[in-house]
Amino acid sequence: MSKKGKSVIFSGGGTSGHINPAIAIAQRLRLEVPETEIAFLGTANSLESKIVPRAGFAFYPIKAKGFPHRPGKDLWLAYREYKTGVGQSLALMDQLKPDVVVGTGGYVCGPVLSAAKKRGIPHLIHEQNAYPGRNNRFMARGADVVCISYEQTRRFFKRAHKVVLTGNPVREVFYNLDRATARRQLGMDENEFIILATGGSLGARRINQAVVEFIKMNPDLPARVILACGERMVDETMELAQAVEPGKLHIEPYLYDMQLYMAAANQDSF
Repeated sequence: MSKKGKSVIFSGGGTSGHINPAIAIAQRLRLEVPETEIAFLGTANSLESKIVPRAGFAFYPIKAKGFPHRPGKDLWLAYREYKTGVGQSLALMDQLKPDVVVGTGGYVCGPVLSAAKKRGIPHLIHEQNAYPGRNNRFMARGADVVCISYEQTRRFFKRAHKVVLTGNPVREVFYNLDRATARRQLGMDENEFIILATGGSLGARRINQAVVEFIKMNPDLPARVILACGERMVDETMELAQAVEPGKLHIEPYLYDMQLYMAAANQDSF
């Protein structure tokens, strides 16, 4: 990319594993070429609709819905949402005039990348996982470039025009924090032993259950556990934790400042 400002549209959603790599790329672009105009397209009332604005980027909602594995009413509904999302994405691309479109996974990328192809806009896909999701596998055939994080992932993109091993983008803030600074920002005691546990942005029921049971079995644990349980599992996790001694377990639906909590923790468990 030249030093002349460009316009880039990003799309990735559903989980922070799709959203944060897009933000990492966008932040690097903003650092190296401050004139770059950056916008994100995602679904309304979603995780991306919360994370992206917090990162300081423009966010535009579009319609999208995951396609079911079996035929039925939900398939028709998903197709209708997809067609609406394509139309919305086309209108936004006509307005924002992107030079390139980047998709990082999740069903919301489907209509966005389809619109980019219709408009003849160069577009690339970034796959964070060793085993790619359905959307990236399907959309890869029309993409100009597919970026992968693991060499073994290349075999899933045999029909792609070009596949490049780039690794997984990580926001620079994860490298620039020390424990004392993170704990000061979070208001934590500098001498407290902190264990951080999470099953990802959506949470993982078995991890939540295992963490709570571990604390119950170790009432004298000389530590405080911070558990990011997932928004959908807050109530059930809180119910499980009723018998836990106060102060031993702190439950959060989602940690927006994960970099602070990771830096502050003595032990991470993912």
